[in-house]
Amino acid sequence: MFLDHIEQKFDQVCSQYRQAATRPQGNLRTPGELSIALKNLTQQEEFSFKPEERITSRHNAAVRRKLTEIITEKYQDTYSSQEYSLAVKRRFDTDRVKFRESENTDFGVNQKVRRRKRSRLHKILKRRSTMIHGDEKDFWNDVTADLMSDEEVLPDLKIIASRPSWRSDKLNDFIDTLNQRMLNDSHSRDYILRRKYGRASERPPPKKQFSAEFVRQNSDS
Repeated sequence: MFLDHIEQKFDQVCSQYRQAATRPQGNLRTPGELSIALKNLTQQEEFSFKPEERITSRHNAAVRRKLTEIITEKYQDTYSSQEYSLAVKRRFDTDRVKFRESENTDFGVNQKVRRRKRSRLHKILKRRSTMIHGDEKDFWNDVTADLMSDEEVLPDLKIIASRPSWRSDKLNDFIDTLNQRMLNDSHSRDYILRRKYGRASERPPPKKQFSAEFVRQNSDS
């Protein structure tokens, strides 16, 4: 019995690693302890990026490699190699944005607007993810924030959602089902009642290639 239990736990851990390896990067969150560790490391001169240069520059590539080695050695098998690599890249992206904001005021303002919109996309993805049933997880695991509708909050707190014109009918129908579940959920009902669909979003299709299950194949994706 004990050995059966150990084997079952081992299979569960292996399954989690396989899922992490195949999950789209847009769905991966950087663990808090990795973010803090990288922030502290990059404050040291030998591990600091040059944000004025591309991430592929000789200096930044070397720093990226060092940081990945350090956090991988520190946390071992706690996270997947993909999570370590992505955490380091996002640290560079953060430093790069701060540098560009300091160099260009307009960029800083526009970046804050983009971050606010991006944050809303992730929030609606997270809300809908709580409505997923067991047999729907495989389908939903490939859905990212890029596929969510843009939202604008009005002064009266009403929310105008703009559904992407390139999103597939299949995904639209599935999201309508999730919205109905949210309407029947006491924690999400108020959000759905305040939310109304407006005209289609003018946002272009994501650069990442999605299957026909998610994006219309005749769109310019």
